[in-house]
Amino acid sequence: MDDIAKDVLLRVGEVADILGCSKSTVWRQSSAGILPAPIKIGHTARWSEHEIQETIETAKVKRDCSSSPICAPGAEKVVK
Repeated sequence: MDDIAKDVLLRVGEVADILGCSKSTVWRQSSAGILPAPIKIGHTARWSEHEIQETIETAKVKRDCSSSPICAPGAEKVVK
């Protein structure tokens, strides 16, 4: 429960600022499953800051693994 209380909820513009893209791109990538779906509260939509940061870290690992011949799924790049 403490983790939930600490998680900041971000507006679409804040997510766009973090990613350096437009609000439309955030919505498109969320619909495509590239970004996590927003949390809907009434007529508002918010993204978990933790989930956005996790998505960025996952993208970094995938990027680093794509250039390595040996890389376990979910692991960081393995150096020979």
